Amino acid sequence: MFSNSTFCLLYQGSLYFNQGTVVKGEIQASNGVIYLVDEVLDVPEGTILDVINNPAYNLSGFANLVHGAGLDRTFNSTGKFEFR
Repeated sequence: MFSNSTFCLLYQGSLYFNQGTVVKGEIQASNGVIYLVDEVLDVPEGTILDVINNPAYNLSGFANLVHGAGLDRTFNSTGKFEFR
């Protein structure tokens, strides 16, 4: 359903992430910045491999690393998995 969707950032008087309006932005966190939006954002469906291979997300560099490391099968599975 969302596998061909892209992430959209728009500013028209207010800042929007996809369909959500930013209520409060640039909240500093220890590992990045948080943007609070007023609704749940749609997320792409499929496996991680499906997402990184989707040209709409422009993740070809990451996809090349995954393929080069032989992790295609791992990133193409569903459910819980752990790296050790």
